[in-house]
Amino acid sequence: MPRLSFLDLSHVPRLELLSEGFSNLPYLLHLNISGCGVEQLLASHFPTVCPIIELDASDNKLSVLTKDLLSKFSKLIFAVFANNSLTHVEVPYMRSLGILDLSHNNLTTFNITLGNCPYLKKLYLNKNKLTQSAHFAGLTSLRHLHLASNYNMELIGHTFEALEQLETLDLSHIFLENLSPHLFGFKQVNKKGRYKYLPMVHMRKLSLTGNMLQHLHPRTFKKLPFLDTLLLSRNALRVLPAGLFCSNPKSEDA
Repeated sequence: MPRLSFLDLSHVPRLELLSEGFSNLPYLLHLNISGCGVEQLLASHFPTVCPIIELDASDNKLSVLTKDLLSKFSKLIFAVFANNSLTHVEVPYMRSLGILDLSHNNLTTFNITLGNCPYLKKLYLNKNKLTQSAHFAGLTSLRHLHLASNYNMELIGHTFEALEQLETLDLSHIFLENLSPHLFGFKQVNKKGRYKYLPMVHMRKLSLTGNMLQHLHPRTFKKLPFLDTLLLSRNALRVLPAGLFCSNPKSEDA
């Protein structure tokens, strides 16, 4: 079946990929191997020129996704690796990738590398072991970012400065005790190297549910002038400071 373009092997227990894997399927566009108990994916399992645009490898036993492997998927748009045992991921330049799901794994800040994915719109990193925010500089089109349930995660000022297009941000259940007043804002650099932080005008939804916040700085949300959904339930807030919900969409210097 050399012209096979759609292959669903989901929930085939204990699927074993031999050395050739899917390398003899040069027209394969959609592959589902979720729930198969797969322990390893290698570059040799796929054609030299790999046309796959949709890959679901969730609910397996994968521990590593190497740059060598992911570089094979130059046309990949939709990739799901949720519910594995991933401890190491190297995402290279992937020009077509639009959705990447790495949720429910064992990733830490120091063993995940996010390369330049200029068209990535949705990134799921919830329920991992991230203690610091990952590096998002190459994800300039990102619109939805899910970081929930990464316990004891530390967010420093201007963490999301490269994410001008961000619309949804989930920071729930990460044991946040404080929010920097400089956490939000898009960094714009002019030709002279001078910069300023502009409002994140596309942001519509922010979830901070289930954290340990006791205080909020009056300027915390100043750079989110068009936010329409703010979730602050299950925190330890006692007082909302004056001016907290007053925004000024005009640009301000750092």
